[in-house]
Order: sequence, then C-alpha cells, then structure tokens
Amino acid sequence: MVKAAERWAKKQIERARVAGPEYEEGVKAPERDPIKAAIAANEKRVANLQRSITDRTWEKTMGKLTMADWQEPTLAKGVARFPAGVEAAEKKITNFVTKFRPLLDGIQSRVRAMPQATDAQREARVLENLRSLKKAKGAWR
Repeated sequence: MVKAAERWAKKQIERARVAGPEYEEGVKAPERDPIKAAIAANEKRVANLQRSITDRTWEKTMGKLTMADWQEPTLAKGVARFPAGVEAAEKKITNFVTKFRPLLDGIQSRVRAMPQATDAQREARVLENLRSLKKAKGAWR
C-alpha cells in the first residue's frame, strides 16, 4: 500500500537531511559515466522533447502556476544560494569570459566601424551585431 502523501513527503525530507555524505560519495564514484549515459540516451531525450512540444506539456504546466509558486521557493532557497553558486562556478565563468571576450571585441569593432548616418545604415549595424552574436554562440568552446 502506498504511504499517505504527508508521511511520504516527511520521510523523503528526513532521509535527505542525512544523505549528504552518501550523495557526495555517489558523485565522486558513480556506477557509470553520467555523461556517456546521457549521450547514449539522446534519442530518448529528443523523442520525449518532441512529444512534449507536440502535446504542449510545458505550456499546460506553466499555465497552472502563479507568480507566488515561483517567488516563494526562489526567495526561500535561491537567494541564499545564489552567491555561493556563482562563486562555485568561478572557473567556468572565467573560462567563458576569457574565450568569449575576443569574439565580442571583434564583433564590436566591426559594428562600430560601420557607417551610422542613416536609418538604413543603423539597421545594417543592428543586423550585423545580431547575426554575428548568433554565429558566435558556442564558438568560444
């Protein structure tokens, strides 16, 4: 028989409170490579995503939420974790900025060198900037 919802939730929370060391151990020594497993399951991911798009699952789910559904847990959990999360990603952020900055500098130089006296010229600058940024997406990797 399935536990009552309140008991089930309480048990899950109680177990999670003491599971930190076991969680850490699992991260340090996974049973299989999670990256390779994710790549191997890509067809399943794509099929599920396509079904979700067709069924409009995301829209239906989002339509049931309120601002409070988002704000309350974000304020309760997210605000305190935000600085530590950014600090923990320092290496990743520095890597991105170091590699992306030269691409961005090149785009800015090209756009700034373009004439801007007329509306058409300004539109051309905007389009050059937009197209260049789209092309640069992921190129820094």
